[in-house]
Amino acid sequence: MRARATFTLLLLALLRPAAGSAGAAGSAGAEFLSVAAGPRGVAMGEAQTAAVRGPYAAFWNPAGLGLLRYPEAVFSYYRLAEGIDPQHAAYAHPLGARQGLAASLSRLAVGPFDSYDANGLRRGSVDAEDLAVNLAYGQRLFFADPTLPDVSLGVSAGWVSQRLHRTLSRTAAAGAGIMVSGLERSGAAWLKGLSLGVAGRNLGPGLRFDTEKTRLPAVVSAGLALERRPWGDPMTLALDYQARLGDEHYLGLGAEYVLRRVLSLRAGTRVGKRDGPDLRVGIGFSLKRVSVEYAWTGLSPLGDLHHMGVGCRFGGAADVKEKSAEDFIEQGRRYLKQKRTYEAVVELNNALEADPGNRAALDLIRRAADVKEKSAEDRIEQGRRYLKQGRIYEAVLELNSALEADPGNRAALELLRGAAQAKPAKGEAPAAAAGQGAEPAPVPEEGR
Repeated sequence: MRARATFTLLLLALLRPAAGSAGAAGSAGAEFLSVAAGPRGVAMGEAQTAAVRGPYAAFWNPAGLGLLRYPEAVFSYYRLAEGIDPQHAAYAHPLGARQGLAASLSRLAVGPFDSYDANGLRRGSVDAEDLAVNLAYGQRLFFADPTLPDVSLGVSAGWVSQRLHRTLSRTAAAGAGIMVSGLERSGAAWLKGLSLGVAGRNLGPGLRFDTEKTRLPAVVSAGLALERRPWGDPMTLALDYQARLGDEHYLGLGAEYVLRRVLSLRAGTRVGKRDGPDLRVGIGFSLKRVSVEYAWTGLSPLGDLHHMGVGCRFGGAADVKEKSAEDFIEQGRRYLKQKRTYEAVVELNNALEADPGNRAALDLIRRAADVKEKSAEDRIEQGRRYLKQGRIYEAVLELNSALEADPGNRAALELLRGAAQAKPAKGEAPAAAAGQGAEPAPVPEEGR
C-alpha cells in the first residue's frame, strides 16, 4: 500500500538519510550503526560507556571485555515499525582472567516496497539491507602496585555494507575505549564502586553511493557509573556524554537495580537531543545461564518503541564463578552483623581468592577477630534476661558461652553465682551446679 510505502520511506530517512534520495555532501550514512544494542543499554538512556559488561561491550566500549568472566551469547531485536526491525547478535569469550574477545553482527533489512518517480508514477519495488560485522578485544592491565586502579583498554574493527536495491557500498569501521575502576584502592573510600570510561565508535572513511559520499555516524562518548548496595543488592547509576562528530551531542542518564541477582529494574532518558528528551524503562530476568530482557522507549518521534533481547552463558557453572569479590564481601558483612563469624570468614576468604589484597575484605577479617569479644557482652545480656524470666538453664548456657569468649569476665561469673542460688522455673533442672566459685559449669554439647 502507498501509505505503508510512504511511512517506510520516512523511517528510512530518519535512520539513514543518505540512503534514500540524494543527501547533502558529507551527511551521515549507515545510520543503522546508531541503533543502540541491547535492552539494558536502551533502558538506561544509552549511558553505557562506563557501565557496560558482557558481549554488548563490543558495541559500547570494547574495554569492558577486559572484565569478562564467562562466555556469553546475546541477541536483541528492536521493533521500530512493521517490516523494519534492527537486530544485533554477539558472542564474547574470556581469554584468561584479564582478556576478552567478542564478535558481533548488526543488521537492518527492509522488505520490498513500492517506489515512485518524481511524477508519482509507480516504478516497481525496491528493498534495502544494512550489515555490520565487528570483532572486538579488551584487556585489563596488570599492575604490581595493589593501590593502583583497574585499567582496561579495548579496540574494535569491522566491515560495514549498505545496500539500497542494486546499489551497494562497503567500508571499514573501527572503535577504541578505556575503562577505569577500583579507584578506592588509592585510599579514597568515597570512590568505591565508581567506574570511568571513554570510547569512540563508527570511526572510518565513510560510504560512497555513485558520486555521493557520506560519512559514518561516528560517536565519541565519556561516562561514569557508580554502583552502591543501599539495601544489600547492587544499584547502578550511570551518566554519559555522547557527541556525534559533526552533529548533535546529548546526555544519557540511567539507573539499574538488581534484586537478588534475578530481577533487574531499569530506567533512563536522553536529554539535549534535537528532537527533545525521551523516556525509557526496562526489565530483565536472569536465571542461572539464561537471561531475558525488555526495554520500552516513549516520547520518541517514531512513537512507542520496543526492544527485546535474550542471553545465554556458557562454561563453568553458576554461583561461585558469577559472584564477584564485592558479592562475597557483602555476604560476609551480613554474617558479621548476625554474629555468624565462621561463615563471615569463609565468605571473606572467597573474596580474597577472587581479588587478592582487597582492602575491604582484609579489614572485615580483622573485625571478625573482635566479634567474640563483642558477643560476650551480648551473651551476658541474654543470660541476664533469662534469669529475670526464671529460665535458669538457658541463662547458664549463655553465661558459659560468654566465659568461653572472654574467660574471667566478672559480670558473667557474678551472674552464674546468682543463677546457682536462683529458683528454677517449673520444669527446669536445678542450677546449683551451674556456678560455684570461679569455674563455669560444663556446657552440654548441644548447647554450644
